[in-house]
Amino acid sequence: MQSIYAYNLITILNCARIKYLSQTQRTTCNFYNVPFWELDELDIEHVVKTTGLYPIPFFALNSIDRDNHSSEVKSIRNLWLGVHLMTPEHVLTFNSKLQSPSELTHPICLTHANWDLLQSRYLDPVYIVRRTLKATHKLNKNSDFPPPRSAEHSQHFSRLLSSPLPNDIVALICDVHEKLVRELREVLYPGRDFPRKTFVQKRILERHAFDRFALFIGICLYEFLVRKGLSNVHAFLQTIEALEHSPTIKVNQFEDCHLAVNLYHWLAAHGHLPHHSQIEKRATLQNFPQNFRDFIEYHPKLKIPPIRKMGIFPIPDSLDKEHKTLLIAVNDAIFNHCSLKPLLQKYYEGGFQ
Repeated sequence: MQSIYAYNLITILNCARIKYLSQTQRTTCNFYNVPFWELDELDIEHVVKTTGLYPIPFFALNSIDRDNHSSEVKSIRNLWLGVHLMTPEHVLTFNSKLQSPSELTHPICLTHANWDLLQSRYLDPVYIVRRTLKATHKLNKNSDFPPPRSAEHSQHFSRLLSSPLPNDIVALICDVHEKLVRELREVLYPGRDFPRKTFVQKRILERHAFDRFALFIGICLYEFLVRKGLSNVHAFLQTIEALEHSPTIKVNQFEDCHLAVNLYHWLAAHGHLPHHSQIEKRATLQNFPQNFRDFIEYHPKLKIPPIRKMGIFPIPDSLDKEHKTLLIAVNDAIFNHCSLKPLLQKYYEGGFQ
């Protein structure tokens, strides 16, 4: 999941680059079948914050009648093709409009997807997040989502061991003794501190607006992944991985907030994951503050809290040299609090090739 942030950012910047070249050099390229006018006032800092926050694709692969691609899109085209061919379960493929893998050999283009989120500072942002990610129908809390025990948990056991979850929650999900989890972690991850706080962080969520919103995104993403066919444990693991590696969440969340722990308790309270056998250790909806539940119940006056900082993007090994150099420059500018606009212009003009 962590690569989706970088893939989204460089694809959006490449799309803006093609728009720029089409206007300044009168070149044509049909790789992007998008409403270019929406990029007229591209706010690079807003794009960096948004692509670093939402781990979903902002484009969808589609087929076209004939190729007309410039050299400036070659690496992005190869990236999208490579992901669809080699890792078809990657989140980047979830919006694909291709009917069968054989269409990957045909001429392809990228169409826009979820671009409302890019404009969310101008519209009704919480509604847009709900409409984009959250299930339009209620996910069944009981019989349709029994907590599967054995096979699936064994399959994801190693990921759960390395996850930012306390020992007792990992033991509950895997249906093993907590002592075994603790001993395995001491051997596999010596010196690593796993959270000991095992209950809902009601006070932190109540006080910190961004942490409430980040948890809301996690719940929406979980439901999005379940609707895409992932099992509840797999969707949970993918979600906490996405939250853990989100550049925007990492730099803006309160340092003592454990989103994975709070997400577990929300899902367990709704019957999606195993819960404590001791009633006093089970979370209920009332353990979450009302100002967080307002997100779920959609209070009409809710807005996305201010996102004050841009985060550092992980740089996937799969990127070509130009876009690795671009991301390194973006990260350096973010770290040193420099403007990103000169970098954007330099990229448009081929300065990172």
